[in-house]
Amino acid sequence: MSSSKRGVNWNAKEDVVLCNAWVTISEDGAIGINQPGETFWGRIHEIFSAQSQIPRTRDAIESRFKIINNQCSQWKGCVRKANATPRSGSNLDDLNFQAKDIFMNDNNGKTFKFEHAWRVLHLCPKWYQQYEAPVSFSRPISSPQSHDSPTLGGSASSPSDGEPLQRPEGRDKQKAKRSGKAKVSKLDPMMAQCLQEMIEQGREQASRRATHDELQHKAVESEITRNQFDLLAADLSKFSPRKQMWIRQKQDEIMGYSQNSSSDVPDTPAEEVYRPHFDF
Repeated sequence: MSSSKRGVNWNAKEDVVLCNAWVTISEDGAIGINQPGETFWGRIHEIFSAQSQIPRTRDAIESRFKIINNQCSQWKGCVRKANATPRSGSNLDDLNFQAKDIFMNDNNGKTFKFEHAWRVLHLCPKWYQQYEAPVSFSRPISSPQSHDSPTLGGSASSPSDGEPLQRPEGRDKQKAKRSGKAKVSKLDPMMAQCLQEMIEQGREQASRRATHDELQHKAVESEITRNQFDLLAADLSKFSPRKQMWIRQKQDEIMGYSQNSSSDVPDTPAEEVYRPHFDF
């Protein structure tokens, strides 16, 4: 995001909203990702803006996603390396640490900071297939990995370079979670809490808008009714013949509308009639 004025820093909640918006538009069969970039990102921007409290331009979310996509694509390669070269007796946590070490070695000591986004994107088959990153191994694999060995990222085995993806990452992981073979990540509760908070905030905003619209509508109706009563109660003797004619015309319109809508105008005693002052 190159800009003369730096905006508000992005946070994890916004990244999750952005990634979910990308997945929603990409997985829509009637839309998909094969469309003009301006249209594609315009739709993503609409979904993002409806769920995020911080306003972002279309260019800003596109630039942010490029950063997320680049980092997650690199992380995917690190995960595949870790799965393809497991250390003896390693579990899912060990493979995760191994993938982090690989990432740091490939990025001059920088850590991977987009696990929250990765957990959304790697479950999307279109993202996984479209942004397939090549993997280079520092040493040859001595033997194929056993299907019973734990794998990081959800795939039963790491596909070789050029091999089409048979099963998008995430399906096996969800099955393993149901059968108790995988450990639940510490980030999962945080993501669920973030999404729940955004849903609640959206509901509160919708409720406030509905209440505001209702009050505004009632205020307009009250103002119209008050003006109608003022016209009906006007003392015509205080006005010129021309003004009297105009007032009578408006009174006839009000009475005609009241009769058509079957709403009676309450009678007001003459001594209690309010005499408005009209400036014409």
